[in-house]
Amino acid sequence: MDSTTTTTCTCGEHNNHVVRRCRTADDAGLAIWSDGAITLTFGHSVKGLPLRSAKSAQQTQLRRDAARLFAGEVCLYSLEECADLYKAALAVAKRGGLPGDVRAEFARIVEPTIRFAWTTLEADNRGDWVVQCARLDRMRWPGIAIWRTRSHYEVIHAIRGSHGESYSTTGLMFTDQRALTKHLFSLLKH
Repeated sequence: MDSTTTTTCTCGEHNNHVVRRCRTADDAGLAIWSDGAITLTFGHSVKGLPLRSAKSAQQTQLRRDAARLFAGEVCLYSLEECADLYKAALAVAKRGGLPGDVRAEFARIVEPTIRFAWTTLEADNRGDWVVQCARLDRMRWPGIAIWRTRSHYEVIHAIRGSHGESYSTTGLMFTDQRALTKHLFSLLKH
């Protein structure tokens, strides 16, 4: 062990050792090490999880805190989700958060997003937009566009014709972009 990380485990052991074993929801065994590293049961690395020792005592303590938060939640997640769960645990540990904050941070990290390219269709006398439209990815949502006003988002059908594009309503309106995005991704599951 090099001189930059001379932190001792709370059990008094100076050498790196396993301090906790846990299982994922899909029954993969994980080992949490005294320096904050996380491996499979027999020491194999997992993509996205820390393996090497930290360079400073502060980094080691941060990784230990993140590993503790991670270990408390990992039984609810699959091995595939562990990298994002660790990112969430690390973010919560950096701000000194509580174990319950990890799930909320994980949900924020994995929440699907859509990058809308808005075109202004109508503006007020100051030049601020009043109505905007965005065409969605035609491979995932063919013929779907979104109208945006100051009060809501509306899902519409975009129909290309010989005289340009026309729109017809679907009747679906959302007050916020998060609900709209959730609905659009739910369409892909069918």
